Amino acid sequence: MTPEMEQELSSKLRWRNFGEIPNSPVVDFQDLVRKVNSGELFLAVNYFVTPRFTHHLFGMWNSAVAGLILIPFVTALALVPVAFLVRDYWLLGGMPLALLAMVFAVPTLKPIKKFGSFLGVVTTVAMLWWVSLAGNYTAAVIAGSYTFPFWAVRYVYFRNSRKLTTAALRSETLLLYLLQNGHAFIRDMRSGEKF
Repeated sequence: MTPEMEQELSSKLRWRNFGEIPNSPVVDFQDLVRKVNSGELFLAVNYFVTPRFTHHLFGMWNSAVAGLILIPFVTALALVPVAFLVRDYWLLGGMPLALLAMVFAVPTLKPIKKFGSFLGVVTTVAMLWWVSLAGNYTAAVIAGSYTFPFWAVRYVYFRNSRKLTTAALRSETLLLYLLQNGHAFIRDMRSGEKF
């Protein structure tokens, strides 16, 4: 993390270290890192906050990888000229699927999280079956218009969340900022209590 970013986050903190937090399950930051690494505590970071930190913490290449999140829109737009070029208008049915992939791939939307994952697996299997056994390329493209955007978005959210979690375990300021603003939580694995 850059010194400027650390200073900016530090100026917004209520607590300067873990010792100041009331009812904290840890004595200090090193104790927290040790307990997370040993599995006593679990640290989770909100998926939605990761884009804000991606470029600052991980560099330009990771920002480019985060661009994969645009794949649902690119897929939906690309289906229009392709459908007209090959005169197969059934391909336009993939447009809403590509956009639905964006919604269903976001792991924090709990009511549809399991359904989105189930649909992701089903469309992946269907796409492979249609291509390899049935030879129905139109159906495969329609299924693929959900499959590829779904897994691309899921990958970006998961990857960036893991990277931000790792960065938070290296910077007390960043972790305090994330916890204080509700962007992260710590769970005691024995009691199940959230902090």
